[in-house]
Amino acid sequence: MVFLHGGGFWFGSGNSDYYLPLYLMQENVIVVTLNYRLGAWGFLVWPEEGIWGNAGLKDQRLALKWITDNISQFNGNPDNVTLIGESAGAAAVHLHLYSQYENKFFHKAIMQSGSANMEWVFQANPIYKTLRLAELCGFQRSSNNTKDLIKFLQSPSLTPIKVLDNTVNTLTAEERRKALPFAFKPVIEDNQSPDCFISTPITERLKQANLFNIPTMIGYNSAEGCPMLVNVLKKMDLYENDFSRLVPRNLPLETETDIQAVAQQIRNFYLNDQPISNGNLEQVKNLLSDNHFVFELQNAAELMVRYQTQGRMYFYHFDYVGGRNFYKKLLGMNKFKGACHGDELFYLFQMATNEMEYDESAKDLKVTQQMCKLWANFAYTGQPTHIDLENPLYCDWNHVKALKNEETSAFTLDYLNIDGSDGQMKCNPDQERMEFWREIYKIYKPLDYSELSINKC
Repeated sequence: MVFLHGGGFWFGSGNSDYYLPLYLMQENVIVVTLNYRLGAWGFLVWPEEGIWGNAGLKDQRLALKWITDNISQFNGNPDNVTLIGESAGAAAVHLHLYSQYENKFFHKAIMQSGSANMEWVFQANPIYKTLRLAELCGFQRSSNNTKDLIKFLQSPSLTPIKVLDNTVNTLTAEERRKALPFAFKPVIEDNQSPDCFISTPITERLKQANLFNIPTMIGYNSAEGCPMLVNVLKKMDLYENDFSRLVPRNLPLETETDIQAVAQQIRNFYLNDQPISNGNLEQVKNLLSDNHFVFELQNAAELMVRYQTQGRMYFYHFDYVGGRNFYKKLLGMNKFKGACHGDELFYLFQMATNEMEYDESAKDLKVTQQMCKLWANFAYTGQPTHIDLENPLYCDWNHVKALKNEETSAFTLDYLNIDGSDGQMKCNPDQERMEFWREIYKIYKPLDYSELSINKC
């Protein structure tokens, strides 16, 4: 089981002080965590000098190749590798699934709270960002010689601290207003790239049939929007007076009148036409969850079922709140319902410092053992509940049903609700909210976020 950490392609690590797989290892699986280049070092683009982008993703691919070549020396099976990721790590897993290199080096995939079609995954205007970063760090452009910029970026005077200090300032005012503040991220590469990772816009790629037959597990947490809610709490008046900043960037709205009309629809649906206040922050959290995570993840799942018909997909909804919901506690979100973005990680992994004890009721331990068993079963067989393996649930975790007609059949999202009980299969999580967005996108054909990353100044 190979784990890719999250962090918006900007921060984080796979180190064992944070991702210690004690309970997963008790399921007799080998867990590999890894690091990859982040931020400008991993995703800077300057094609004229052979820097095509996606170096961080290619680091991951190289690590997967190393695992294929060497894991047998650690008693592992190179023919049974499961690639797992959370948040940006999950978006990376999604990109590996749809990448254009032939040998995937893995055989099953788990995506936790992330997919490649989410609004925060792809970098906008990457060449501009490279030039802007250099200028912010002191580069003085005296000619159009592209080698001068690369020489500057490689000079010893450009310290990591200077790069980090100036990274956020490469974002445009509109990006800061409406998007998550991650600057250097994956791109759609030019076809001339000699080691091209992906060159087709992601929405188009997701609709290409039968690209892989890999079993997948996908899911999200019930309160994904908690991290973004922190900023709303600090700047409630700003969000209220500029509510249109919550209108998704992929809606092709050309006039301010259209933007305000959609903003009003969103306010009517989520807030019952009320201003943002302490009394409706639960609903604001749901809006942020849907904008940044939930709708596009469900959309990615539907497109996978429609077009990748040879591989089964299992879906989950994590809604357990216990003593190990680390991020919910860290962000001071305990008064809100649901599991925060990233909370499920601490039921799969432990911290080396053991800062979070299992609660006295043993329910946290039950959820940990339940999830580790399901994840390991999936790694072994491609099925989280299998006739030949122990089932920690009172039900079978059924895969999402295949469609009779990939284009026209209605889609039903069957899922396992993980809430501390003994397991229950349900269908169509957050259905009313998803239907609201489907109606919006029927009126306005969405733009593809990844097309903003195609090399241009």
